[in-house]
Amino acid sequence: MTTVRPLRVLVLDDDPVDRLLAVRSLRRAFDDASFVEAGDARSFARALEDGEFDVAVTDYQLGWATGLDALQALKSRYPDRPVVMFSGAGDQELVADAMRAGLDDYAMKSPQAGTRLPLVVQRALDAAASRARAAGAKARLAELMDLLDVGCYRSDARGTLVECNDAYARAVGAGGAAAL
Repeated sequence: MTTVRPLRVLVLDDDPVDRLLAVRSLRRAFDDASFVEAGDARSFARALEDGEFDVAVTDYQLGWATGLDALQALKSRYPDRPVVMFSGAGDQELVADAMRAGLDDYAMKSPQAGTRLPLVVQRALDAAASRARAAGAKARLAELMDLLDVGCYRSDARGTLVECNDAYARAVGAGGAAAL
């Protein structure tokens, strides 16, 4: 039997009132969640080192860095964990820059934050789970292709070889799939 462990959320914000807003909003939707709060550079570094979180929620304006700095630190260490920006600062350009840098989603601090933030976090978690399932399926497919003694390949619309198994590479005289 598989047990599902409670969600673990890292909340980065230098304002304790805003951290409380995020935690309360998320606790209503994820009642068994646990929270790690980081309000300064030292507590963020500790949380980053411990890695005891499934999703991170960060403000853009942190007292010690920007949300983009935090995003880069989080994604460089934990690339598959979703990061959501929860901020009152920012415009479309900032959000676009953050999304290009790997941000999973964005929620504005507003009177609707109590309902919007949990939805955004859930959407980011669902997307991360979908990516993990797709990566697992791709790895299983590659493993199965390599076990076949029949040549298999995939090409793009122009006919360019994208990938193949070792049996195909041997059949065309290339030695192995890695040689192509």
